[in-house]
Amino acid sequence: MSNYLLVNIYRSGDIDCSNNSISNNPHAICVVPCPNGNISDEDIQKAKYTVLELNESGGREFFTVRGVSKRTMNGGCFVYTTDSRFSKQYGSNPIRLHDRVE
Repeated sequence: MSNYLLVNIYRSGDIDCSNNSISNNPHAICVVPCPNGNISDEDIQKAKYTVLELNESGGREFFTVRGVSKRTMNGGCFVYTTDSRFSKQYGSNPIRLHDRVE
């Protein structure tokens, strides 16, 4: 059983480069895996949260949407929350969101 933590998606300015992906949906509620998180797998299924998974390429970390098998790229958005559990798990900086699919 996994635990998750609510996160926010931040965009720089009013320009959307996500190509209508998850970061362009104002109603999307996103979570990331976190051992001390307060959201369970059961909550994920009930509330239909969007789960983001951490990936790495070339020594750089980024989040992708779970279940998207296509190659993704950064659309200009970042994932972060001020919850200290996020900082303990992922560090103190926002992490790029790769949700753009062409």
